[in-house]
Amino acid sequence: MKVFFLTLFLLLSLHDTAQGDARIIAGLDHLPVITQEEAAAFPAPSGTVALTLDSLSLPYDTESNTYFIPQSDKTQLFDGEISLTEKENYTYYLLPDALCDKAEALQYSRGYTVYGTDGVSTDMSTVLFTNLPSLQITLSAENLPGEEDELCSIVYCEAANGMLAARQYTAEINLRGNTSKIFPKQSYRLQFVDSFGGNKHVSLAGLRTDDDWILNPMYTDSTKLREPVAYALWDLMNSSGAAAQSSRIRYVEVFFNGSYHGLYGLQERVDMKQVDGSKKADILYKVRTNDRPTVEELLQATDRISVKAFEVENGDDFRGDTAALYRPAAAYMAAIDGKTLDENIFVSSANAIDYGLFVMLTQAHDSHFKNQFLNAVSLPGQTIMYKLPWDLNYTLGDVYRKDYPQINHTDYYIGKLTFDGYFETLLKEKNPAFILALQTRWQELRRTVLTEENLQQMLLPLNDHISAARARDHVRWPESGRSEGNTGSHEEILDFLSVMLARIDQWIIDPTVQEE
Repeated sequence: MKVFFLTLFLLLSLHDTAQGDARIIAGLDHLPVITQEEAAAFPAPSGTVALTLDSLSLPYDTESNTYFIPQSDKTQLFDGEISLTEKENYTYYLLPDALCDKAEALQYSRGYTVYGTDGVSTDMSTVLFTNLPSLQITLSAENLPGEEDELCSIVYCEAANGMLAARQYTAEINLRGNTSKIFPKQSYRLQFVDSFGGNKHVSLAGLRTDDDWILNPMYTDSTKLREPVAYALWDLMNSSGAAAQSSRIRYVEVFFNGSYHGLYGLQERVDMKQVDGSKKADILYKVRTNDRPTVEELLQATDRISVKAFEVENGDDFRGDTAALYRPAAAYMAAIDGKTLDENIFVSSANAIDYGLFVMLTQAHDSHFKNQFLNAVSLPGQTIMYKLPWDLNYTLGDVYRKDYPQINHTDYYIGKLTFDGYFETLLKEKNPAFILALQTRWQELRRTVLTEENLQQMLLPLNDHISAARARDHVRWPESGRSEGNTGSHEEILDFLSVMLARIDQWIIDPTVQEE
């Protein structure tokens, strides 16, 4: 019996040794661990260490000579195995910041330095870990993407379900947005393509499978929380389902040509696919400016793509004539003026309430008329319109000061309550049925999703999840969010929501009273 237990002990010991140190990611766990004094005795580094995953390069920043390896913060042990390319006659060593578990490595940006030396020359690189997926974008030119489509190679690296995987794609990339182009950290559109140049649909970060993606820089927000939280709030407050579904955002860290470019939001586009619509029968408008057309201008339109503020997402696919294409938009403009163009074309009352309450709660200063989509769903004998939010960077206390077009100020500003023109029109009509429905909906939301406890449970884990990556982004973009530095916090957002909830609770008692 003693021989059996001795044999079992030796087998377990050998197994543990073969597995390496659980505090070191597989692929590096076989390296001897050294001290700072031992590393100082090596010749001065003149080259870098080559680390790969599935024969693809790992996320790497040339300036700091650092690899960033994605890891899941939902698993205890390090995910996956990386490969170290060892040069002939070189011996490789590992110098840890501190031998710690994965959770501590992710939270405090701790990692290792990998050394390889033959006694004459030394290669050296740093390894850090991130709990976010990464996008490595490689272009043929050294410059960042411009207005025109440019072909690029993309390596997407992600840890999930205990695995670490890298996938390579080809895409076209270009600048997107209008106001965002004035900021140094810019927004991009990615169009994935196959080897023949056709559209290629891919699944990234748990979002929908698609060929068309947005990289949102979130530059104006020092917390990097407001826009993702605002979209998440709309998901909670939207009672109209897919017809009013807006975008979703997942965090990624982006690298351009081997240079760390910061924390981004990988974002779905709002299109017919997102709202589960028919390109041939339904109509999706993007309201992109405050240049409001008249009812007559819309009814007399000849351009199937846009008329002033209204940009049609599916104009080329719509089977009706151009007059029919803009008739729902004309009915919407008439409704804002308190008039009825066509009794069979109307905005969903439940959706109008959801949207009105949402922009009130988030204080969407830039979305009174523009920065929203209007989805006109065609049904037998009628067309029902649904409003959904877009471009939510100036929400939850973030304020855009037009006097300083290149600087955003987070001044915890709360203005008048109502921020949607159509919602204001409905309130002015003082229809008792609408007022009762509005009060009932707010009370339902306050009992369920809009409790302060639920909002804290939404925001606090998200803040912790991005804290290390946000710190890296702040180093890369020190002017992001405020001219005097990054001083916004998740506490500001929670405080803002607490004030707004109380304010709407008081207002909802008699919402027919218009604030000055």
